Amino acid sequence: MDNSDPITKHYNKYPYPDVTRWNAQGPDIVNKFDKMVPPDPGFNDMDVLIAGCGTIQGFLAAYHNPQNRFVLCDVSESSMAYTKALIEQYGVENVTYEIKPIEELEYENFFDLVVSTGVVHHCKDVPTVLNKIWDMTQEGGIFKGMVYFDGEAREGQSKLNKFFLDQEYDVYDVRKYFTKNPNSLWDRHDHSEAEIADNWLNPRFREYTEASWLDQLDATEWERQLRDIVILEDRKLYFICEKNPDRRKAKTFQWGNLGANE
Repeated sequence: MDNSDPITKHYNKYPYPDVTRWNAQGPDIVNKFDKMVPPDPGFNDMDVLIAGCGTIQGFLAAYHNPQNRFVLCDVSESSMAYTKALIEQYGVENVTYEIKPIEELEYENFFDLVVSTGVVHHCKDVPTVLNKIWDMTQEGGIFKGMVYFDGEAREGQSKLNKFFLDQEYDVYDVRKYFTKNPNSLWDRHDHSEAEIADNWLNPRFREYTEASWLDQLDATEWERQLRDIVILEDRKLYFICEKNPDRRKAKTFQWGNLGANE
């Protein structure tokens, strides 16, 4: 794995998301769940890849669905350390860890479900990653995820992100900037260190319209495999694809809907 890659360095320095943000929502973290992989006892004996699991998504998915097997992948050793600590704390046993880029995973026609939430748009070579996910997904399997939406609500944020990077700002500098220059975009986000780094100091990201994301998929093996697409708050584009649905196995896919995190 290339530890010099800007995204790897970024998320090793700023593990994401901030676990304390989840803990602040209630007394027990296991009372929460990830909406992309909700608790579902009807979804059994499945192999699931969380491609870019961060600090908590993989743990929540595996904890709430012990009847399935999970591979948790992320480039950030720091983020994965939080995941491992939670998994050990709660005795979760249905997981395998992969600290490497998605395109370096070695699975072939293996996963019933691949989930990648807010990850693909940070990858260096998006078509290669999408084709790799295709190769790893079983016939009839599901690929669901989220990418940034190229809409008016993100336009100002993207420009400021570039400005902050050009000025070599750190988290402290960003906070100071918004103290002097109040902004509704700033007010919309959590102000923890991890959230500031992810939203305002991100070294690589892409944004897509519905049409351009469809073009991106159609330039890969996922051509004409899109099943649904939803745009939330003019900032996030959620999608779901199904690999050759006519070859679907006789398994129920209760997770085949577009749950979406806030």
